[in-house]
Amino acid sequence: MSLEQKINYQLNKVPALKRLVKSVYQHVMYAVSPKIKSEGGITRVSPDDPAHEYFFGYYDNSPWDISGRYMLCMRAADTWSDVSPKQKADIILIDAEKAENDSGRVTKLAETSSWNVQQGCMLQWLGPDFSKRILYNDCRGGKYVSVILDIDSKKERVIEAPVYTVSNDGKTALTLDFSRLYNLRPGYGYYNVPERTKGEALPDAPAVRRIDLESGAVTELLTYKDFAEFEPRREMLEKGAVHKVNHLMLSPDGTRFMVLYRWFVGDRKYTRLITCGTDGKDMYLLSDDDMVSHCYWKDDSHILAFENKKSEGIGYYLMTDKTREYTHCWRELDSDGHPSYAPDGTIVTDTYPDRARIQYLRIMDDENSAPRVAAKVFSPFKYDNDTRCDLHPRFDRTGEKICFDSVFEGHRGLYTVTLPKKQPEKAEHTAQTALISVITPVYNAEKYIERSVDSVLKQTYKNIEIILVNDGSTDGSLEICRRLAEKYPQITVIDKKNGGSGSARNAGLRAARGEYIGFVDSDDWVTPDYYEYMMNLLTANNADVVDVGVAQVKSPDERVPDTGCSVTIYDGNEILRHYLLRGMSEQGGAPFSACRKLYRAEVFAGDAAWFPEGTVNEDICFNYRLLQRCRRAAVSECVKYFYFQGKVSVSNGALKRRDMALIKVSRELVKLARSSGDAGIIELAEMKQARSYFSLLARAAKFGTDPASVSDPDKLAKKLQKGLRRNLPLLLRSPMSRSRKILAAAFAVNYKLSCKMIRALKL
Repeated sequence: MSLEQKINYQLNKVPALKRLVKSVYQHVMYAVSPKIKSEGGITRVSPDDPAHEYFFGYYDNSPWDISGRYMLCMRAADTWSDVSPKQKADIILIDAEKAENDSGRVTKLAETSSWNVQQGCMLQWLGPDFSKRILYNDCRGGKYVSVILDIDSKKERVIEAPVYTVSNDGKTALTLDFSRLYNLRPGYGYYNVPERTKGEALPDAPAVRRIDLESGAVTELLTYKDFAEFEPRREMLEKGAVHKVNHLMLSPDGTRFMVLYRWFVGDRKYTRLITCGTDGKDMYLLSDDDMVSHCYWKDDSHILAFENKKSEGIGYYLMTDKTREYTHCWRELDSDGHPSYAPDGTIVTDTYPDRARIQYLRIMDDENSAPRVAAKVFSPFKYDNDTRCDLHPRFDRTGEKICFDSVFEGHRGLYTVTLPKKQPEKAEHTAQTALISVITPVYNAEKYIERSVDSVLKQTYKNIEIILVNDGSTDGSLEICRRLAEKYPQITVIDKKNGGSGSARNAGLRAARGEYIGFVDSDDWVTPDYYEYMMNLLTANNADVVDVGVAQVKSPDERVPDTGCSVTIYDGNEILRHYLLRGMSEQGGAPFSACRKLYRAEVFAGDAAWFPEGTVNEDICFNYRLLQRCRRAAVSECVKYFYFQGKVSVSNGALKRRDMALIKVSRELVKLARSSGDAGIIELAEMKQARSYFSLLARAAKFGTDPASVSDPDKLAKKLQKGLRRNLPLLLRSPMSRSRKILAAAFAVNYKLSCKMIRALKL
């Protein structure tokens, strides 16, 4: 459990203080975090209508009909002032095949007065056909009811009980006490009818009822006391313990259901996940770990749930019903979300807003594959706490699209993303037999080259060839390389005239025989499992490139902070967008470096994808060109590469005239980005170009200028300052950190004074 999660756990005991602390913390973190509005192939489905709020509701129903053409949606005037608003909401039908300006695209079907901002009115298509009949909750005659509406004939049938979960065949539903739920968890109940059990901690009253949707008959299944007396714990029976149930969900075949049984002792909340037959018999305590939240039936025997297991900690667990068997899935995911399955087993889940107010939509091909980000959206502070807008992602009935609610455009709206089609698995060598070519340019590296090569020789992945390219060294580097090659047959040495790092890497590429290509600089080193880890990620996710975390260190003994090992999968243009976004927002770690990656060799086809020669900062455009060719990238935060800082390199040391090539390279990057036609990618590339002026000024401020190549430092500084001033507005709205933005603004106002401050403070 992270520090934030531990603090949140303690603050749950004092809700008012939690809201205050959370608000202050998020405002501060948002102020210093990179800003984005949305990322991903997102399409708005609801009308472009800022006067209304559009949303569907919870994550356990699909808004699509069986054809995939029509979508259900709710429309309201206000969803941010009250969790269970007092005004009515419209139920509308959206014809997704009609143009947005077509007057026939949106049709109002009905109204409801019983709804909340999290689950709506339980609006859904009724099975088994999911085509002509819809079902929703309402309050009529002072009672909660559910309404079955034929959207063609407009005829309706009223059931004398509201529904919570409905079977796929459309014959059976389960319900609970929405009034008690409103008083104990307002965002999930309705306000209309006074609670009959108000003030009763443990009512002797129905907690779960079954509804026959064909006859309308309602049958009591379980009472609150039934839950309290089932495998009781001491805390259940404490005086004043308040009991409730929530989150009913029927199994796919409709024979069993799950329910979260919760009780409160003071400020402490306890939760059990219980399954039961739809006849009220055969109850089973599936989880008794106190914290379990959002769940979903994978099939009739397995349930995926987010919980905090006492034995393993917080995360997603796939549990087998009526057994103690479970699997901890995606260990890198430790924040709550709303998971669900597509027909082919693909999983989607979301997150609550993070410290930068960003919510993530994540996709997993199965329980063993790494999560990949399908979309990111911003959540304004207006929507927070109980009236927040959870994404609540749901698949269409084919599993090809995902629908979600979001407020990134300033009001609630209904959006979709289309999933890329799963690529057929390629015929691969096993993860330990495919050859990897590791290319290391060597120039005057006699102090470090053996350490670097030794780290590659000690890899747990054994099928590696090491290509050492001596780039005209004037020290003893070539002799060391030749001695290593004599000792280790997997090492090949190429000796060439000095042409720079790009030229040396290209020489290595021409000699490479591997099906996968990696780079390690001659003074850096890697962890023993570096290539095994990346090969496993690459093959498991059918990716074309893998990228890992980098630590900048001054010695092998330096302690490196734990960054975790979260893995995100990017597809198509999202690869380029992430590459540029990280390059703007990541401090340190060499975000543009080729050394932190493992590539399929096939993406190098053609000279256009090789390194530019005779320049510095060659990695920036090289990687962009390669990533353009990649269908999928797996990006891990796990630190596996160590970038040695005890040296003068193209990224530190006194500013030289050749370093001005960064501006030229950045301009080339903008040209490449414009060819994509993607506005987000183009803007990020332009921001990178704007940052180049700041980066060069910052280097000169910290390390000074090289007198051998810079004859007039003041003239050069003024030229760079002019470029920075011209680009400052773009830079200030970029994802660059707040501290860097402040420094950039200071450089633009008074560069000489800023330099004096930097040197005085030893920044």
